Amino acid sequence: MGGALTEDGVLEFPYGPEGFPQKVEGKEALHGYMKNFPEHFDVRFKDLRFHETVDPTRVVAEFASEGTARSTGRPYHQKYISVVETRDDRITRYVDFWNPRVAMKAMAVEESRGMGASFLGAGAS
Repeated sequence: MGGALTEDGVLEFPYGPEGFPQKVEGKEALHGYMKNFPEHFDVRFKDLRFHETVDPTRVVAEFASEGTARSTGRPYHQKYISVVETRDDRITRYVDFWNPRVAMKAMAVEESRGMGASFLGAGAS
C-alpha cells in the first residue's frame, strides 16, 4: 500500500482470529503492523480481479496467494476478498476478508494458542 494510503486510513480484519487486531488505524500504525508479514510468510500474490461497484470510490478485489510460512515451511495458499474505499486516488479504508485457519495451519498454530501471538510476536495467549 505504501504511499497510496491516506494518513488516517483504516485496515480492517472482520474475520481475524483471537488475539489479532480487528482494525488498524493510521498510516504509521498500519506500516508498523504490516512490516511483520514478510518475516512470517514468503508469498506471491496472483489472480487479481477488480469488481466495480455503484459507488466510484469503492471497489471489490479478489486475489490469491501462494507461498510458505517461513517458520514451518508449510504451504500458505490463501484466497482474499478486499473492499477498498478511496478518496483522491488514495486508500481510506481497506477491509480484508481472509481465512485465518489457512494461516494458522501454515504456521502450525493451535486455535487455543491464538494466531495473534504467533504472527505479531505479541504476548497473547
